Amino acid sequence: MIELGKNGEIIGIEIWRA
Repeated sequence: MIELGKNGEIIGIEIWRA
């Protein structure tokens, strides 16, 4: 969930642990 783009790490983590 850390391969979405520039903010993939932030967005991915936010959604992953949402």
